[in-house]
Amino acid sequence: MAEALLKGMLAAKLYSQESIYLLEPNPSRREYMQKQYALQCAPAHPEFWKSCDIVILAVKPQVMNKVIEEAKDSITKEHLIISIAAGLPISYFENRLESSQHKIIRVMPNTPALVLEGTSAIACNGMVSEKELAVAEKIFNAVGISVFLDEIYLDAATGLSGSGPAYVFTFIEALIDAGIKIAEQAARHSIPVIGINLGHLGFLTELTRQEAKQTLADMLSGSVSVENRMMLKVLLKPTNAEPAHTIGYALNDVVLSKNASDRLLNLATTANGDLITTYKADGLIFSTPTGSTAYNLSAGGPLVYPGLASILVTPICPFMLGSRPILLPSQITIETSFAPSSYKESANIIIDGRTGDTLAEQSTLIIETAEHPLQ
Repeated sequence: MAEALLKGMLAAKLYSQESIYLLEPNPSRREYMQKQYALQCAPAHPEFWKSCDIVILAVKPQVMNKVIEEAKDSITKEHLIISIAAGLPISYFENRLESSQHKIIRVMPNTPALVLEGTSAIACNGMVSEKELAVAEKIFNAVGISVFLDEIYLDAATGLSGSGPAYVFTFIEALIDAGIKIAEQAARHSIPVIGINLGHLGFLTELTRQEAKQTLADMLSGSVSVENRMMLKVLLKPTNAEPAHTIGYALNDVVLSKNASDRLLNLATTANGDLITTYKADGLIFSTPTGSTAYNLSAGGPLVYPGLASILVTPICPFMLGSRPILLPSQITIETSFAPSSYKESANIIIDGRTGDTLAEQSTLIIETAEHPLQ
């Protein structure tokens, strides 16, 4: 984070390289910083603090005690001390310095500051002037934006700004997962679904974001037509002696993906009991017309009109001259299992992007049209 702040300050031309001093105990790191940024390096705490008016303490919380103890005799009440150590309150520094008269600013920047796009929360004690607070603001605005908070809110800001991106990604993943899972429930109860296209290609998501609001109003008023999109029902039969059970529903595709990176899958695939072929490939895609614009397309499969009730079978990187994607009627039941081989095989079963079950040697994957289409 110290290097990110340095980059930001130099890029914003807040300070020249000649006016910035570095105190770095690690020799290799100190040498790198000197060469990279042509900084002046102080040999020890007395020289460092004597040369500086503003000091940014960019060290880990667990080593702050050692830093303060070594610098204690050199720190004066004229120094503006800025700490970015997580979890250490302003009172920590006042207690270690045995005085509440020192000017202390506590800042919590987050990791996007590393690319100069961060958000920094700033708090200070009563000894810091408005002018000095503005100096801190300029420094941290050089790596993003800054907000001023009472210190009691800084720990919450630390958690939010530090872990916030992870929370957002988790939320987005949950929305995607819910959007995929809801298709089967919506189909079962004949609940219409509107698809919004945020990308470039897609049969289901043909509405733009700008059109969504008006389309929803038209839908509620009954002035739009509703299409039916077929879905796939996915069943797994563990062994010949065990019955098949449903493991999921797919609006787009079901993918068999190999576990071992160094060999192909050998998948004997039938349609209503008749052998299509034994695919020697990295995997196999079973796609609906809606999903034909997704993985199927990138694997060399055709685009299929969404109103054409059919199931696409497309091999992934096949190692066979006669292997081509095949389009089957929707009434067909497709079964695939491992052909007899000299080594143990298994494959991941991925349903609309969700990895769950595994196809083992003795098991059979069954694909058929779901009872209810998605509207």
